[in-house]
Amino acid sequence: MAGALAGIVAALGGVRATLFAVLAALLAVVASAQTLSLSDAKSDLSDLRASVALSTAATADAVASAERHARERNEELSAAYILAASNYDRGVRDAEATGAHVLADLRADNLRLHRRWTDAEARARDLSAAAPDTGAPDATADDRAESAARIVRAAAECDAQVVALQDIVRAVSSGEAR
Repeated sequence: MAGALAGIVAALGGVRATLFAVLAALLAVVASAQTLSLSDAKSDLSDLRASVALSTAATADAVASAERHARERNEELSAAYILAASNYDRGVRDAEATGAHVLADLRADNLRLHRRWTDAEARARDLSAAAPDTGAPDATADDRAESAARIVRAAAECDAQVVALQDIVRAVSSGEAR
């Protein structure tokens, strides 16, 4: 092999040719190493781009899923609020009807007040008997009946409000476990 190298050196022109051949060989080695390094960098860049694309797609899917879930939950709560408001309105109407019914029954003597209310009526009757007759009817019985009807109506309205608020709390609480 040394003879072949000596023949090439002699053919190319001596020491300068030898240096030139060595430099050319080194340059070829560096160029091939650089080519391999560039190929590895391209492969790494391609892998990184693919990873970013997958991550971006997963993030977009997660955002879309969260938005869809939020929309569905908002629709559920809106429906629950509308139902609770409707039930409350119906409860208030029922309370007004119940109060009117109690008043009518008290006036028709189909319903009687508890004794503590009638005791007040007896005392008022005693006072009325002692007072001079003005010719005007005694309004205390009617006032008591109207007061009782207002109390019944207010209690029924409160019941309707409590039920509506409980419906809303149940609707909101049902979503907390999700």
